[in-house]
Amino acid sequence: MEFPNKLLLCQCVAYFLGLLLSLLVVVPLAENGSRFGDRCLLFSEASWRQENATGGSSVISRFVVGAWGPPAGCHFCTFVGVFTLIFSAAQAWRTFFYLCKGHDDALTWSVMVSVGFSLWCDEVTDHGRMPNSCEEMQSMNLHLDVDTSSFYIHFRVAQVSLKFQPVLACTTPSPFLRIQ
Repeated sequence: MEFPNKLLLCQCVAYFLGLLLSLLVVVPLAENGSRFGDRCLLFSEASWRQENATGGSSVISRFVVGAWGPPAGCHFCTFVGVFTLIFSAAQAWRTFFYLCKGHDDALTWSVMVSVGFSLWCDEVTDHGRMPNSCEEMQSMNLHLDVDTSSFYIHFRVAQVSLKFQPVLACTTPSPFLRIQ
């Protein structure tokens, strides 16, 4: 089966990998939390002690935990894993649905922001009849009873960010997939 939209295929695979990897985080952390009685081994302080065996001349090495790590450390990691699991599952399903149906919504938000912002700029500059540009209009009092002092900067940042999101969805996971 040929997939014409390689970017959407890449996103779908990345979300399925995120789903799998989040399962590989959540299950072991939950199992460890259950077996350790909600004591967190992350950042705990422990040491090995040598003790003489009772009634004999042999020495026993014993691992002693002086202070367990804060439970919040393990709970936070589990929470992030569960959140990533839910997010990845939803996004994997969504991209798989669009991939099978031949639709692509990867640039929908970017198009909405770009077109909507362009319409706003046309209106605020009176379709180019005003002597000021859209960027310059943000510093003028538009008498709208709202703070318009930086609308241009905000929407330009959003516009640029939305254009790069599909690319980042494919490339971001790769450096974090190292297993140590």
